Amino acid sequence: MKVTSFSLVLAVLPYVVAAQDGSQIYEFPLKATNVLPSIPPPSVFNYSSTFLPPDVSLTAAKSTPFHVYHPDFHKIIGPNPRLTLVWSNPEYAAAHEAPVYHQPSNALFFAANAGAPLGRSGLNQSNVVWRLDIGEAAAFTGNATLNDEGDWVGGNVTLQEVPNEGNVLENVNGGANYRGQLVFMTEGRGDDLPSSITVTNPESPYNSTVILNNFFGRQFNSLNDVAIHRPTGEIFFTDVTYGFTQDFRPSPGLPNQIYRFNESSGLVSLVADGFSMPNGICFSPDDQTAYVADTGLVMKDRDPTRPATIYAFDVAPDGTFGNRRTFAFVNSVVPDGIHTDSEGNLYAGVGDGVAVYNPRGTLLGKIFTGPPGSANFIWGGDGRLFVLSETKLYLAEIAANGDDVWRN
Repeated sequence: MKVTSFSLVLAVLPYVVAAQDGSQIYEFPLKATNVLPSIPPPSVFNYSSTFLPPDVSLTAAKSTPFHVYHPDFHKIIGPNPRLTLVWSNPEYAAAHEAPVYHQPSNALFFAANAGAPLGRSGLNQSNVVWRLDIGEAAAFTGNATLNDEGDWVGGNVTLQEVPNEGNVLENVNGGANYRGQLVFMTEGRGDDLPSSITVTNPESPYNSTVILNNFFGRQFNSLNDVAIHRPTGEIFFTDVTYGFTQDFRPSPGLPNQIYRFNESSGLVSLVADGFSMPNGICFSPDDQTAYVADTGLVMKDRDPTRPATIYAFDVAPDGTFGNRRTFAFVNSVVPDGIHTDSEGNLYAGVGDGVAVYNPRGTLLGKIFTGPPGSANFIWGGDGRLFVLSETKLYLAEIAANGDDVWRN
């Protein structure tokens, strides 16, 4: 993704003050950007560009990564938030998707990019699921130093590979806590390794078992993301065609839609359709609202008229969806992974970091990483938000706490 700037003179005193006092907070001057003297055409500045106030560099924007769009964002980040780079490797996109926090072992699990060259995966090789110790990562945050790219660098946490015995963790892309274990959505690989739902032991030897790999005899396309509906205990998941568009899965055999799976009864049923690419999915803390991210903009081609949109649904006690409505349209690429905090605010991984919305869909602020942004993120204990950014992994220390989905 490219970064485009404007040649407009604009005072950016908040950045100067932030740099001098050591704060990582930046008050984004929204009103100063409402009317611009010139606006580049879509061929120059578009959905994949990073919008910053004129005369603000990408490096400066990253060095003060908590961008405030609304005063309520201060309640979320607190008075002294910090974003620390705790792992990086420019040659390997190990930190892409499926983050899961396992509280008993204080560990974080996540998966490398499935299907991308930097993910070292695709048709001939699966991606890898990694594990790290949160205590080791958290120890880096007090001694971070600012590098030339604008990142506050703490160190490189140790990554432990989770074994893929029996080829059951093939191109993992979504994950959640489930009945004391980890549940992963695998996209599959080729014709003979179908997309599946797999349950993994979060403790050594990290053995995995497939619990679903078909819809009444038909292969899923590429299972993408997952959320657990606490009142019913059922697995809600999205299925899209990204494996096909990335050339490691066969032609689609089903529509792109949302399903639910009751492991006790074995029933798989449709929840909602009518999406372009249903991707991230989550529930509100009271389980009365479901959110679904549609990443239709990103297919083999890039059509900016397709959705980069988050939708909301009312959820009945039995898990039935209703009253579909538009919640938010993101301003940087697409919304991918989505999660709520304990107060019901919605966080979305987008093309320049993590965007935060209140329950009414108002954009409050961003945790700004710059391109390529974040496909997903997860809380790893109170006030600790791990942000996956492909070749980088960040730890944000903020006031907000995540919805306790890890208790499932």
